[in-house]
Amino acid sequence: MSKIIKFNFEPDYDFMLYAVVSVVKDFKFAWNINEAFEMDFCRVADLELNFANQDIKFIANFLYESEYSLFRILKNKLICADGENNGYLLPELRKFDYLIKIEGESVEEVSEGLPEKLKSLPCVQYFEKIRIENLKSKDNLLF
Repeated sequence: MSKIIKFNFEPDYDFMLYAVVSVVKDFKFAWNINEAFEMDFCRVADLELNFANQDIKFIANFLYESEYSLFRILKNKLICADGENNGYLLPELRKFDYLIKIEGESVEEVSEGLPEKLKSLPCVQYFEKIRIENLKSKDNLLF
């Protein structure tokens, strides 16, 4: 006789997310953010995603760590191993080019002033603060 064990697991979506429309390349976008916010985003290894029954996909990933927070700039477009764009990290946000994910102890305090600075960047055409609870594919942001 086998027992069925059920786990009651609730993922932690304790982060803030901004979606940005910008036509500049990812390294140029990160550079503009660095200049405006006096941060030091560095390109780190691309995030590797394995979706069921699909090829491995990658996401451009820039990281900045402060004492209490972790900032990521993620490209919304997924890249296959052959270099081709193939899908989106968050398909319901396909109109957006970049995602800024902010994690940490005091997310609200850390992100204070972010909208005003994003508005001032010439490379940013549009941005929006995203309500994570409304995203269908929010699990794609758990890494």
